[in-house]
Amino acid sequence: MRINNYQLLTFFNRFYVLLASKYWNIFKVMGVKDKKGRWRPWYIQTFSDVVKKTYASSSKPPSILGLGLGVGMISYLSISDQIDYVELDEDVIKIAQDYLDLPKAHRCFHMSAETYLQHHSRSQTYDVIFHDVFIGSTTYTNLFQPKYLSKIKKILTPNGVLIINCIDYKKVARSYTKYFADYELLSQTPWLPLKQNRIICVKKNCIQIP
Repeated sequence: MRINNYQLLTFFNRFYVLLASKYWNIFKVMGVKDKKGRWRPWYIQTFSDVVKKTYASSSKPPSILGLGLGVGMISYLSISDQIDYVELDEDVIKIAQDYLDLPKAHRCFHMSAETYLQHHSRSQTYDVIFHDVFIGSTTYTNLFQPKYLSKIKKILTPNGVLIINCIDYKKVARSYTKYFADYELLSQTPWLPLKQNRIICVKKNCIQIP
């Protein structure tokens, strides 16, 4: 049986999620410890810091949309009970729910991010949208097209923020910088010689679609 690239990358993603669910401590050199003694990646800590800083004066926790589930790390940050995920791979959702104790209150929508953005009701808006979509180890850039960025902007609250997790920053930057009037670039592993996660933060009013 011939295995195509999609099948191979899907296997890679599932393997990563399952490995993380069982042996997350082996990645601790690239992360920090939370209050409950669990290790998490630097980029998740950065995400947490950005959200807490942005909504420090808010009387209610921010609503969060995660484009891409992965291991569901943002569910364990204790920053919000209002978290929705969009995940294309049903097995990744099952692993997160069965092995990673993903809170039942955090909804998972089994579909592509494009489908969700196309059909999402504008009545449901989010304070934070977290782009964490990858194809293997490459940041998925299809959502940086104007037709999807415009939909992301529409479902962000007036003071909302888009947060992008990316690895291949220089390549990814060419896909979106022309649509962002301003953004903040954060790096959490500057001492690593390998590819590193970078967090890009963009306020809603800085997303400019022609």
